[in-house]
Amino acid sequence: MKKRSLRSATATQTFLWGWALILPTIVGLTVLNIIPLITTISQSFHKTGDFGRGNIFIGLKNYQKLFSDQAVLQSIINTLKYTIVQVPFSVFIALVLAVML
Repeated sequence: MKKRSLRSATATQTFLWGWALILPTIVGLTVLNIIPLITTISQSFHKTGDFGRGNIFIGLKNYQKLFSDQAVLQSIINTLKYTIVQVPFSVFIALVLAVML
């Protein structure tokens, strides 16, 4: 009977140590990544007032304006062209240099 209680105490202690060790990472991810992501998504549905005051909910109008703007569409096309050309070229140069070394 003593072995059983000793095992459960050890298992509980191990479980608590595991959570204690990953807790800083969980807090950091939540504070630095998850909360700002949710805030940004929420703000994208609002029209901001002066200095962030008086936010007005406008729904998907920001997204309609974004995707109907020709400058945004042109920048997306330019980014895709750059990615298609630059990434393979960089990988090729890196491989050539690695082989030369």
